[in-house]
Parts: sequence; C-alpha cells; structure tokens
Amino acid sequence: MSERSSVLAIVATGVLLGVLFYALIVDADGLGINLVLVQMVFVVAVTVLARRTGHAFRRVAWVAAAFSLMFAATFALYASPLGHAVAGVGFLVSQAVFVLYVIGHHADFHHPLQFLYSAFLVIPIRAMTRVSIFCHVLPQGSRLPSSASPIFIGLGILIPLLIVFEALFASADPLFEQYISGMFDVISLPSWISHMFGTAFWSVAFVAVLGLSFWRRVAFKPHMRPDQSGHTESVVVLGGVIILFATFLIVQASYLFGGEAAFQATDYTFSEYARRGFDELVAVATIVILLFLSLRFFHGDRATHVLRALHGVLFGETLLVLISAIVRMNLYVDAYGYTTARLFTYWFLAVVAALLALAFIHLIRDIAQPRFVRQGLVLVGVFALTFVLSAPDAMSFRLNTDRILTQGSVNQIDVYNASAEAYDMLVRLEQDGVAIEDGDVNASPFDLPFGSYYHRGNWRTWNWAKSRIDPAQPFPWLGCVTEACLKIQSDQ
Repeated sequence: MSERSSVLAIVATGVLLGVLFYALIVDADGLGINLVLVQMVFVVAVTVLARRTGHAFRRVAWVAAAFSLMFAATFALYASPLGHAVAGVGFLVSQAVFVLYVIGHHADFHHPLQFLYSAFLVIPIRAMTRVSIFCHVLPQGSRLPSSASPIFIGLGILIPLLIVFEALFASADPLFEQYISGMFDVISLPSWISHMFGTAFWSVAFVAVLGLSFWRRVAFKPHMRPDQSGHTESVVVLGGVIILFATFLIVQASYLFGGEAAFQATDYTFSEYARRGFDELVAVATIVILLFLSLRFFHGDRATHVLRALHGVLFGETLLVLISAIVRMNLYVDAYGYTTARLFTYWFLAVVAALLALAFIHLIRDIAQPRFVRQGLVLVGVFALTFVLSAPDAMSFRLNTDRILTQGSVNQIDVYNASAEAYDMLVRLEQDGVAIEDGDVNASPFDLPFGSYYHRGNWRTWNWAKSRIDPAQPFPWLGCVTEACLKIQSDQ
C-alpha cells in the first residue's frame, strides 16, 4: 500500500471517527449506548487500518480492547452515578492501554507513574506532531509548501491549550467568564457552525492518533531504570516504616480491634468511632503498594532475603490495618445500614487486599515488575467491572430490606438518590407497606437522578435500566412526576 493511499485511509478514517464521536457523544445529553457504538467502530477501524498499512500490534492489545468495550457497555446497561464514575475511569485506562499497543509502544512499565506519564502526557504530545499528515493529502504535484507543516503542528498544540486555559480562567474569575459569554453572544454563531468546529476538532484529534499509529510510527525505547543498587536504602526505608507500623498497631490495638467494647471506653459517638481515621487507614494501605513498587523500582526485581522478609512483614502489618478498617466498617454498617458509598468502600478494600497478595507472589517469585503493573491493571479492571455489574444502588436496598421492613419506612433522600436499578426494589417496598419519611430534600423530582429515567427523546443515551421504567406510571411514594403521567391523570 503506497504512502499516499495510507495517508488518505488514515485521514478518512479519522474524520469518520471524529464525526461519529461528536454526533454520538459530544452533542448528546449524556452517555448510553452511544459510547459502546463509538468504541466498537474505533476498534474495527483500527483493525482494518492495521491490516491495510501492515502495522500489526500485539495480541495482548485485545485484552485492553475487550475491557474498554465492556466498560463502555455498562453505560448502556446501568444508571448508578458512582458505578458510572468507576466505569468511566476503567474505560479511560483500558482505552489508553489499547492505544499504547496500537501505536507500537512496548507498554512495559516498572512503575504506575510511568504508565500515567506515557499514556496521558507523552502520547498526546507525540500525536499532535502527526497533524502534519494533512499536508500529504493533496497529490504530489500540488502539495502544500513545507512551511505549512509546522503551522499545522503549532495549531494542533495551540487549540487544546487555549481551550484549557480559557476554561481555567473562566472558572477562576467570574468577570472573565461573563466577558467570554458576552463575546460569544455577540458573535452569535449559528448552531451548525459550532457543530462544524466541534466535528473538525475531534476529527483532527482522531487523525492525529491514527497518524501516530499507522503513519511514520515512532520507535519507543524502553524506560530508563536506576542501576538497581538501592538495597541498603530500601532496607533502611522498610525498617523505619515497619517500626512505625508496629508501634501504631501495638499502641492502638484495643482501639482498632476492640469493636463495640472499645467504643464504650471512648467519648465518641458510634458514628465518630467507626469513621474516625478510617479514610487515613485506607490511604496508608494504598501507599504501601506504591511504596513496594517504588522501592522495587530501585532495588530491582531480584530481592535479597532481608528485603523479602522486610517486605513480607510490612505486608502483614498492612493486612492488619485492612482488617481493622473492615471491622470498623462492619460496625458502621450494622448501625446505619448499607449505602452505595459503603459498598464501594468494601470493594476498594478488596482491591487493595488483592493487590497486596499479588505483590507478595511477585516478590517471592522475583517476577519482573512490568508484569505486576499489567496484571495489576487487569485485576483492578476485573474488580471494577464486578462492582459496576453488581448494581450497587439496588444491592444497597436489597441488603437493607430487613432493616427497612423492621422500621417500616425509608428515607426520602435515599429514594431520590436511587438509580434506575433500584426501581423494582422501591416498588416492592411500597407494596409491602413501607412508608417514606421526609428528608432534607430541596428540589423538584424532575431535577433529581430518577427524573432522568424518563428521558427517552435521544436514542443515543438509551439505557436498559432506565428503559424498564414506564414514564406514564406513578413513581413509588411520589406519585406522578412526569408530564406524561400528569397528562394521563388529568385526562381521567
């Protein structure tokens, strides 16, 4: 395939993806089935271009592609805001890994920070340099002057910077925000012009990524690593941290693991006791994993017996911290019930424990650190998908069913904050005679999360969980909250 044919195929594909991305996502009111459709087209387009240009990528790239498609599909299935947040992060990370493999990157990272640096800084900057591909679209005899290439590259770097700076300045200064809004009101561009600019911007972005992938590819060198002689320094660091952990666990043993008996010996309320220091302990356990990766980055994959022992002791102490966090979270849940946020906390603790177990296996077997980074990403991805697919909003109501039936009422705030997955549970609770108690809600039902269940005017944001709710029927406890239901009621 000639270079010009490759250029034309890359540009045409990038423009197609830009048009789809703007029409289905940027110009849509939220995410739904549109995200998985765009991602499917992107994966197919990349596969076709790879075959046409002769640039193959590693088979492991399909693992990242599969994760990106699964995370995208969750937006078309579920409606939990927290679930969408987790799925959104999972989608961005898996998509970044997929793109890294597509552009020919080795994707061997000795530390997570190297992955973040390459995926979200180096690659976007490298991709901007491929904007000059537009200079090669014209036939050989009518090619733009060579001076046009730097201009295209400069514009590709300038436009995103202007957008970022303008948004930051507008957020920092209300007067500047009013000035910008007034300036656009004066210009009063028709909507079709704004659509043209939006489509052009995203088309250029996709062309730049595809150009980096299949046109004048860059040879990425392995990441530099220290001389791996930091064994003594690592022993000193680990020794100090272990002593601090041991001192804390000994001094606070009764407070951390004493349960309700320890609470009785304090002046805290039950809520204060269960929550006090909880976030800090979770953060400590997370930092231990980063510390393990950082020290291993310096002392190498093969650790001495002393380092293995010290790492093992630190992992054991961290496990005790995690157990303490779980015990206190159980106390809090026993007193106040489950919420989506508390289920997320259990999920997060499970992820940290699984990563600690994986780190211990790699430490004992002297497995290369890049494998830990890859396996760790897969492990977190599996846990993230499990959390989203568990429909945490509905699960929290399901786990609280006995508590709700016993007290005979459900808080209005919980009902307003519930997502579409919990709708069936709410219907059953109302049928079982559960009442709704007033909460501190200062908004119309139309403005709250469940109000969006009935938004069906845009097929791009179609969602399976939301589609199961009939907008013409009264909502549990709140009655008619949609125009369609109110109209039927008035007609009757």
